[in-house]
Amino acid sequence: MNRKLFPLCIVVITVFFLASLGNSSESDAVKVDESEYKLCSNCHEDLIKAWEAKQYQHAPTAAGDCTICHSPHASNEKFFLHKKTNELCIGCHKEQSSGKHVIASYVFGSSHPVDGKINPLKTGDNFSCISCHSPHAGNTKELFAFDAPGGTMGICQTCHKK
Repeated sequence: MNRKLFPLCIVVITVFFLASLGNSSESDAVKVDESEYKLCSNCHEDLIKAWEAKQYQHAPTAAGDCTICHSPHASNEKFFLHKKTNELCIGCHKEQSSGKHVIASYVFGSSHPVDGKINPLKTGDNFSCISCHSPHAGNTKELFAFDAPGGTMGICQTCHKK
């Protein structure tokens, strides 16, 4: 999300919060009547439609549980994430916490990074899980971030051209 839009998000969230204050019971006073998914889609409808068009969705995306990863209020991380990207991913995908990529032994021995290197596709960003995988949806079960010709190994050739 563009940080310039942050004030707009605060306004939208505040409006939904204030609207919820009209509920009849005191215990419902801070509840928002809309589902999290619907609330987020008020501003992110174009993204959600794009993810729904993909063949596979990450489980939190499919369930509409945006706040599993994102804070709707504030964060020091990109995209209002609760933690740094890899820390967040490894919170659920513990098998990747060794720091070695799942396919490292097939092609790169034990050297393929999952962190700490510069992303060859986005100069200035560090390599992370989202360098290759979409945290929301994809057309492969591995949720590759972009469609690459050549099947599963085609994603590798995006950076490792020969």
